[in-house]
Amino acid sequence: MLTDFDLSEIVAAHEAREAEATIALTHVENPLAFGIVIADPESGRIERFLEKPTWGEVFSDTINTGIYVLEPEALSRVPPET
Repeated sequence: MLTDFDLSEIVAAHEAREAEATIALTHVENPLAFGIVIADPESGRIERFLEKPTWGEVFSDTINTGIYVLEPEALSRVPPET
């Protein structure tokens, strides 16, 4: 098993929004070991992201799970050889 996360649910949400990129988020008590995120509650768009903050930098308990759904166009934005 790769994950116990329902991948079909995130793919369906990604397709329904006609998104180029979708990142699965979750809430945790201690976000220090993760990338923390603030997303607009209505649009779902990420407004702020900080990788592995210190306690003084924590602005959210919402984290990036590392689960992404990407369209080929999103990958084409990555510069070659990076």
